[in-house]
Amino acid sequence: MPETLQCKYLPGKPQKSLTEDSYFPSYRKLWEFAKKAYLFEPISIKRDIIAFSHIQTIKFAMRQAVDEIEKQIKGLKFSFPIELVHILNEIEVSSNIIDLDKNWDDEGALQISYETWEKATLFISNYSKWIYNNQNIIISEPDIAAVSDGSIDLTWSSKQARLLVNIKEAETTASYYGDYFTENNNIKGNIPINEINEFFAYWLKVFKV
Repeated sequence: MPETLQCKYLPGKPQKSLTEDSYFPSYRKLWEFAKKAYLFEPISIKRDIIAFSHIQTIKFAMRQAVDEIEKQIKGLKFSFPIELVHILNEIEVSSNIIDLDKNWDDEGALQISYETWEKATLFISNYSKWIYNNQNIIISEPDIAAVSDGSIDLTWSSKQARLLVNIKEAETTASYYGDYFTENNNIKGNIPINEINEFFAYWLKVFKV
């Protein structure tokens, strides 16, 4: 099944539908796929339909105001406010790590399970949306990386601070360590993967965009 990108829009706006393999010369504007945001932006001249590199079929509605963006990735459905689309993009890129074979580092590394990736991506999704909805802050996307023991590292970094979160398949908690590049001001511990820890969320706000 080809992956499908769907956008939700604010009500009361006129809409049109278009698929990748559809083209009508009567359209006065074509919509160009934005590489980073996975959105469509108007251009004033006619162009041929752009070939999409990794999404075979795209169904979407065009309106003036975009509210949310939804996407199926590896069988998981994600829904984000459009302001957090960079988080969604990073989650999609990270889905490749579950395709790694055993010994992917040539040093005996374990395979990354689907369950571990699911935990990690839901962790990112839950915290980024909670901070946005409750604090009106947009945090940056973490680097999502496979670890040789079969776990996944989530790493945030800025000029002021850094934060590492490790998620294992068999654990219901995530371990974390963060600091301001000094040993005297750091945090570390364990937090539930499926619950919001407000102290941890407060610390994540350091990595606002």
